[in-house]
Amino acid sequence: MRAGLSFSVEEIASISDHTFLKRAESYSSVDGVSCMERRRDDFYRFLDAICFGELPAPYAICVRPEDVSQAKHILDERGFPHIVLVSVAGFPDGGWYSTQGKLGEAKLALQAGAKEIDMVINYDALKAKDLGFVLHELELMRELVHGASARLKLILETAHLTDEEIVQACQLAQKARCDFIKTSTGFGVGGASEEALVLMRRHFSGGIKVSGGVNASNVHRFLSLMGVEKQIDLNPDKVRIGESSLLREIVSKS
Repeated sequence: MRAGLSFSVEEIASISDHTFLKRAESYSSVDGVSCMERRRDDFYRFLDAICFGELPAPYAICVRPEDVSQAKHILDERGFPHIVLVSVAGFPDGGWYSTQGKLGEAKLALQAGAKEIDMVINYDALKAKDLGFVLHELELMRELVHGASARLKLILETAHLTDEEIVQACQLAQKARCDFIKTSTGFGVGGASEEALVLMRRHFSGGIKVSGGVNASNVHRFLSLMGVEKQIDLNPDKVRIGESSLLREIVSKS
């Protein structure tokens, strides 16, 4: 990136997927308020901040499959139908969930209005070098997602992979005609890295999404590694950022 080049919070928001992916189990009951009620309150606050907060609206919001219908209803009701709805499949452990489970989650989300699916790669199969299985799963998901006129984004969880495995994952995503590849779930032991982004851009010709550990100090460097050098490159069809607090951090530091 050219020295001194930076983007405004509005420009960063224009390629951001704002995420809310917590399950009720991640909460505890406090002062008579159940974990389910606390999660529901947080979900409404999440959407309120997008619709009525001080931060610019993101390009998309990413929620769990069971939350898509509620998110769509609220965004439509409040005049934000243009925000793209994204959901997940096999999240956050792509090696734990079955292919049919992932397809079921994606189908639920798509029927409720999701326009993009972020699927976690089966990194157990990838590490076992069962590349045929990984490709078959990707092709089944691609057929489902593209059949619904939606996009498929493949989450690699690069911190768990060797360089060779990252390259193999990129090649499989290319062969399966995924629309995007994404660095991380944000729930793993590590997030995005510069080294992984270099490999991803070199071995995959579609869109790239950086997620996990993205902050105000590294976001511009990450964008540069994804090929963003000027405002015209901020194309959400090609570049995306997964964020839950980045926009607020940028505003607080400006």
